[in-house]
Amino acid sequence: MIQVTKASGQTEPLSLDKVRRSLYRAGAEPATIDKILLELKPKLYDKIATREIYSQVFALFNRFQKNQSFHYSLKPALMDLGPSGYPFEDFIARLFTAMGYQTQTRVIIQGKCISHEVDVVAQKSEQKFLIECKFHNRPGTKTESKDALYTQARFEDINSQHPGVYQKTWLVTNTKLTSQAIQYGRCRNMELLAWRYPAKGSLESLLEQYQIQPLTCLSFLTHQEKQQLFNHELVLCREVKAQTDKQLSALGLADKTIKNIRSSLN
Repeated sequence: MIQVTKASGQTEPLSLDKVRRSLYRAGAEPATIDKILLELKPKLYDKIATREIYSQVFALFNRFQKNQSFHYSLKPALMDLGPSGYPFEDFIARLFTAMGYQTQTRVIIQGKCISHEVDVVAQKSEQKFLIECKFHNRPGTKTESKDALYTQARFEDINSQHPGVYQKTWLVTNTKLTSQAIQYGRCRNMELLAWRYPAKGSLESLLEQYQIQPLTCLSFLTHQEKQQLFNHELVLCREVKAQTDKQLSALGLADKTIKNIRSSLN
C-alpha cells in the first residue's frame, strides 16, 4: 500500500477516496473525477508528498474542467496571501463586505491599558465587531488556544475603555483550529471562523457562497506579480478582472500573464 507524506512529515496510507471527496466538494463532475483518478494513479509512488498529489490533481482538474479548478486550489491559494498578513486581512474584509458589513482594516483603538491595531472592524446596523485575522503560510499549521486567548484579552481591554461599543470579537484564520482553541472560543462566546469550522458556515463554504476568490488562485502568477497586485490593494480575482489591460501592464504584468488572466477569468 502506498504511503503519503503529509505537511507535518507524518505518513499515512494513500486514500483515493479523500481525493475523490475533495474534487466533489470543489464541484468536479463525476466523469471528470474518474478521468483525473485514472491519470493520477500511474504517477503515484510510496512516500509521495501530499502537496505533490495536490499539484498533479489541480493540473488535471484544470485540464478537464478549467472554470471550476479555482475551487480546488482555494486552500493553498489562501496560504499564498502573504508573506505578510495584510493581504489576508484585506481579503477577510472583502468577505465581510460581501456579507453586508461595513468594514475598516488596521484600525487603531485605544484600550484601557494600551492601544491596539485591530485587523478588521465590521459593522452591520448598530452592531460593531472586532476581527482578529490569524494568517499562516505553512501547511499543517493550526491556530491555537493562545491566539484565542490573545484575541479575547484584546477585546476585553478595548471594551473596558469603550463599554458597549463593540458587541463581539471574531477570530478568523485560514487554517484549522485546535480543539483547545475551539473549546476556549466557545466558552468565551467568541465567533470563530476557520477552515472546516464551523460545520455550517465555515470559511471555505462562505467563500463559495459569496463567490469570493483570492487572486492567488491564478497559479500562473509569479510571486513578484502577486506582490505587485497586493501593493495596489487588489486581492480578489474579480478585482483583477475589472482592471483594463493597460492598467495591468502598468502594474508590471507581462502581456502573456494578462492574456492568461483574460482566459482564466472569462
